[in-house]
This record gives sequence, structure tokens and C-alpha cells, in this order.
Amino acid sequence: MNTLEAVPTNMQLSLRGPKDQPDLHIHHAIVQKEWRRALQLIEKREKRLKKGQTNDWLMACKSSVLLMLPEPPKQRQGRILLDSLHVKSPPIVDFDAVETIQSFAELRHEIDPRINTLWMQAANAQPSDEQLHQYWFLSRFRMRDWQGARKVRTKSNSRHQLAQRAVNIPFQAAMTYTKHFPNKRDPFFWTIFANFMASKSLPDRDNEKELCGTMAYRMCAKAAEAVTFDRDQKELKNGRVIRNLDDIAFLLDVYESQGKYEEAIAVLESDLTGINSTIGKRSWKLVTSKIRLLGSAQRWLDQFKFCFELLEDASPVNDKPQVHGFGKLGNDGYVWTALVNAALLRELPSWMADKAAINAETLETAATKAMEENFYKNTRLALASLLDGFNTDRNAMCAGMLWVIRLDRDVRGVHLATKAFEYFETYGHKSFCFNDLQPYVSAMQPPEMRCFLSKVRALLVERGYGSNRLGQDKPFDLDMLMAKTNALKLEYCMVHSRDKKSDEVIKDTNTKVFIVECIKHYDIGLQNSGNNAEKPKEFADRFPGDDAGLLAAAALLKSPHESQNKTMLQAMVLLDELNTRSPANYEALGTLILLYVRIGAGSLAARTYHGLSIKNIQLPTLSWLLWTRLSTVHPHKLRPKEYMPSSDSKVSEAEADPVHHLTQALDYHMHLEEIDQQEIFEFLEAKQYASLHRAIDNSLHNQNGFVKYLLLTEWTRTERLLGPQQRRDYRALFGGSSD
Repeated sequence: MNTLEAVPTNMQLSLRGPKDQPDLHIHHAIVQKEWRRALQLIEKREKRLKKGQTNDWLMACKSSVLLMLPEPPKQRQGRILLDSLHVKSPPIVDFDAVETIQSFAELRHEIDPRINTLWMQAANAQPSDEQLHQYWFLSRFRMRDWQGARKVRTKSNSRHQLAQRAVNIPFQAAMTYTKHFPNKRDPFFWTIFANFMASKSLPDRDNEKELCGTMAYRMCAKAAEAVTFDRDQKELKNGRVIRNLDDIAFLLDVYESQGKYEEAIAVLESDLTGINSTIGKRSWKLVTSKIRLLGSAQRWLDQFKFCFELLEDASPVNDKPQVHGFGKLGNDGYVWTALVNAALLRELPSWMADKAAINAETLETAATKAMEENFYKNTRLALASLLDGFNTDRNAMCAGMLWVIRLDRDVRGVHLATKAFEYFETYGHKSFCFNDLQPYVSAMQPPEMRCFLSKVRALLVERGYGSNRLGQDKPFDLDMLMAKTNALKLEYCMVHSRDKKSDEVIKDTNTKVFIVECIKHYDIGLQNSGNNAEKPKEFADRFPGDDAGLLAAAALLKSPHESQNKTMLQAMVLLDELNTRSPANYEALGTLILLYVRIGAGSLAARTYHGLSIKNIQLPTLSWLLWTRLSTVHPHKLRPKEYMPSSDSKVSEAEADPVHHLTQALDYHMHLEEIDQQEIFEFLEAKQYASLHRAIDNSLHNQNGFVKYLLLTEWTRTERLLGPQQRRDYRALFGGSSD
């Protein structure tokens, strides 16, 4: 049996089945948590033991069952029996007995440091039992007890105080495993991983944090040094060596956590473990890792050179032999961004020193500006030659805008508006246009904004993209529709989403004109939704002009000249019409739910929420729209015909109950830990330690998520309103027991 399958992935009672047939009934009673029946069976089994015969597993079960009973005398009896097992001579070496003691301790939410001693004794008594060593480590790994918070009660001033001592229990388990099986791969990497995670979880000022991190780094360094060119039979038998791409990724994670950036770069440049090695397999992931590490090491010149060479290899006009051989793959947005950042920082120290000297000599401002211009001169020439080779490439144009936006305001002038317009002129008809331009247009100054918007409007008129002519004077074209939609998005972002009182760029704008223009454009999208078909579509999952309708609703909500209630009602009517025609438009559905909740229309919000068709994975991000305010709007059941606007017999009474969906969201959080544990053990079994590290970080994020606490608060309020019939126990989400 696979040991990973033997270790349970949930935090409930976990016991392996006993080997002896007479003990199966006891095992089943314990698993079913029938404590009194289990105690009776244990006492009957004890009577069948021969005189002088002992059964450590039976004693472990009896002491643990007694502690689970509510009577204090029984609990005291169980505690005495358990203490006697810990000091038993000779010590307990039975695998199942130790595992039973640990499982019950977890069920009682107790951390007993003596259990680790029992495991150590059992491992030393049976050094050849590999399954025992594996189970010891995996049982601690399942709890992710990297620190092994060892709790000791001490008396001080007649009060019990809790003292903690950090002991890396998974590390001890892995090291014992490594000691008895020195050439095995699993214990070696488990030791590295346990130390790595302990160094991340310990406080910054803890001495053991540095110790664990240093040990993980040194073990990784030895694994990298053990790689040879020949890869002979001896190396293949050695488990303490880097073998695959995931091992390199994990090694880089360990190096980065210890600030060993230069050493990590050396690994990536090595002929044995580097990008071009047999293990590295020319992975693009390692290329991006090297770019990131060069930046972390502040080797700006090397980072600039490396990115520049990658982009030169990818240039369409490059006729030279490729330096790195990645070809068009090098034309990546991440490479362009790193190139621009390195270009600004590679000469920064010397330039800052020169500038300080100028200030010390109190020269005129003109001389200082000349020095600043000289700082950008060489870099601008290098970037200009590279950008010219890519012509109208999307990544290159975005990099050009990024370069301009990083310059000082006095230097960049209207260059940013010109660059942004050139991008819109080339890619204005693409759906990604607005997302690419949004970071840059938001950073424009008022003169740049006015210049950019005037050029965009002139371009639309020139190409016949105006709302009055689109689809009338010229044949309908989806590219024309998308270009106009992107122009409206940019205008809303730059003008109508801003503060009307403080922003001078919008003081002369008319929001009503913009709203009318958006509605007209949305109507044109509906009329031409058939895409040159004889009859337009009446309903679709999503129409190409839907974004214009959303912009009109958003502009209504931001309108400063109308009352808030009036504009909110108009926006809801518009969004409801949009949802009727495009039932799969999530942006419109989410906005409408928020507006319904804001005005207290709980039944309408619940009915609209059903259209989202939320899956489990979306609950943490979307369920807060309604369920975090359920008790104040509409916690009561709805009739199915009221819940769904169309006649749908599949809608049940449970689906028409808002509390049903709230409990669904909470049930998802209840089972999320088990799902995370299953994913984590899958990565551990596959020996993908870099992915395992990220999966554990993700599970910690889920455990500490704020949404589930909002849902719990709302569930408690709803329970008070609806009575005990809705009662469910979600205390485990707070870390307590639900038993």
C-alpha cells in the first residue's frame, strides 16, 4: 500500500485498520466515534489477554477513548493511563499504538511534545521499517507543523502560563529517515522542504529561522554540485542530486528565500544545471527566473544586456546569428518590461553621483537639465533601434509607452499621448486595446489627455467610426464597432470616471452627451448582431456592443447634475435590459446585484444572483455581492416563479431559498481544507516540490480568507432571524471543533 494513501488528508480522526481480526470491531467503533461501545469492546478484549501479556495498541485506544468521554473521573483515568504509556519501560515501539495516540491528540486539538519522542523511539527500534519513517514525516507534514510549537506548562505566581519552544518536528522525522536510508531521494528532499518551510514560518528575529534556511540552502547546493556530465550509474543511484526541471525551480525558491541571488544565477548559467543544460531543457520558465534574479541582485547592466539579446534574437529584421536561440519566443511582455526597468536603473548610481556634485557646486538649472538629458541619451538610442525593428508589434509599442511614462514629466512632454495614439491607431479594433492602454492613459496629465482624445475622435471620424454613420453609410464591420467601443472606454476612464470638482481635464465635458452616445452605440451593436445576417439576433450570451451599455450605466451613476436616486434607477433599468438580452454578461449581473442590495431590493438581488451560475471556485470572489448583506435585505424564501423570470421547472424550493446559497458557500469553505490537502499530497507524491510550495501558500491564503468570516457573521445574523431550524455548525471555520 502506498504510504501517501495511508495518511489521511482531513483533520478528523484518522486510524489505520488493525492487523488482528478481533480488533476490527474496536476500530470501527472508534471511527464511528461511539466511545462507550468502543470502551466496552476494549474491556472485553483485555479480558482475553493472557496473563502477563500486554497490548500497546489496546492501551492507547483505551486511554484515548476515556479522554473523549464527558465524565471527569473517566477523563482522569484516561490521562493517568496515557501518561503511563509515555513513561513505559521498555518504551512503546508499536507503529499502530503511536499513530493512535497522535490521531486522538489531533482530534482533541492538543499538541503533546511527548508524541514526537514516541515516534523517535519507534523509528530507532525499527530502523529498517521504511513505512514507519514515511508515516512519521507525513503525519507531521499533514498538520504542516513546521515549527512544532512545543507547549510546556509552567507554574508562575500560582498561575499556569504557556511557554513555547520552536522545534522543527517534520525536520526531525526526515533527518531520522535520511539517517537510516542515506541514498534515498525522498528523505533528502523532505528534509530540505521542511527546513525551507520552517524558515518561512518562523518569526524574523528567531535564531532558528536563519539556521533552518541556511541548512536548506546548503543541502540544495550539495544537490546541485553532485550533478555531473556523465550521469553514470552511481549518480542515478544517488538520491541527493538535482534530476529534473522542477528540482531546479525548487532550488531557486530556496536560494531566493535566503537572498543568494548570485548563487542562483550561477546555477542557471551552469552547463550542468543551467538553461541550456540537459536538465534545464531550454525552459522559458528558467529564462524569466534569470531575468528576475538579475533584477533582485541589482545587476542592471547584465539584465539589460540579457533582455536586449533575447529581443534582438526575436526581431523580425535581425539577420545575425541568434545569441540564445529562443527566436520569436523572446518577444515577451515580461522581457520588455524588465528591459525598460533596467534601462532606467543601469546608470542610476553614477548619474546620481554626478547630479549630487552639480548640486553641491550650485550650478544653474540649465546645466542640471543637460545632465538629465545625457542620462537618457545612450539608452534612448539603443531602445529606439530595437523598437524600430519590431515596427508595430504589440509588446514593443507597450514597452515604448512604458519608457516614456517613466521619464520625468518635463522630459516626456506630449510623447506619451503620441505613443498611445499610435497604439490605438494600430490596435484600436482589438478587444485587448483598452486593457493595454489603461495604465498609461490614467497617468497622463491634462494637456496629454486632451491631445490624445482629440486625435482619437478625429481618427474615428476619418475612418467612419462615428455612431451616426456606423452601419448606415458604410457596411457594418465588427472591427469598426470594437474601435468605437474602445474609444468610449478610454473616454470614460480619462474623463467621466474622475472627480468632477477637482479635475480640470473634464470641466468642460458633458456627461449626458457621452451617455447618449453610449446608448446609441449599444443599439447599433444590437441591430447588427447577426454580423451581416439577414435577421439580427434577439438574444445571445453576449453582444459585441454590451460594453457600451455598461459604460452608459456607469456614467449615469457618476453623473453630478442629477439626483442619485434618479440616476441609480435609470442605471438599473438599463442593466436589466442588457441582462435580458445578454444573460451571460457577468459584469452587468454583478453591478445590478450591488445596486439592488444598495436600495434594499433583496428579492430582485436574489433572483439576479441565480443568473451568475456561480461555481464553487468562484464563491470566495463573487458570493460577497449578496450573501454578506443577506440579513439586512431578504433572508426569507422566495417562490420559484418569483425567483426565475422564465418558467423553469428545474428550480427547486432549496434554490429559491437565499439561505441555501449562503450555506452552500459556507460548505465550500468547510471542505476547502480537505481539497487543499488532497492537492498538496498529489504534488508531494509526484515529487514536484516547487509546485508543492505554491500549493501550501495557496492553502494558507484560503485558511486566512476574510470572505468566510463575513459569511459566518451573516449566517449567524440570519440564524437569529429564521430560528433554530436553519442551524448548522460552522465553528470549525474559526478553528474550533464541531463535534
